[in-house]
Amino acid sequence: MLRQLLYRVPIQKLRGSILAMIALSSLPLAAFSQRPVARILRDIDNAERITITGSHSPRANASNDVGRIAPDTRLKGMSLILPRSEAQQAALKTLLKAQQDPSSSSFLKWLSPDEFAAEFGIADHDITKVQTWLEQ
Repeated sequence: MLRQLLYRVPIQKLRGSILAMIALSSLPLAAFSQRPVARILRDIDNAERITITGSHSPRANASNDVGRIAPDTRLKGMSLILPRSEAQQAALKTLLKAQQDPSSSSFLKWLSPDEFAAEFGIADHDITKVQTWLEQ
């Protein structure tokens, strides 16, 4: 799609890189969209885990330890945060700017939750890897 759009722009109008950037920045975000890329490339190994400082409740300490829980106990209120990649974060920043710029074709065009997840979420492959690890 991007290639087709660029072919429609006369080459004389794209003489400088600044003009090219202006032309490209006016395109809808869909022209640049990328799907989330898998980042967990191998099985999760419990021997390679680390604890991230401040990532758990201060009440989770040895003095409050009551021993093992039953294997069928369902955990409630657990959060697992998987950050966006640098490329996703940069694309999101660009989108947010464009959505607030009246001269942009993306001005006030909001994404649905599904569209947001498809562009800036976690790859299905990574979700499967984490789910498999948690279910062990």
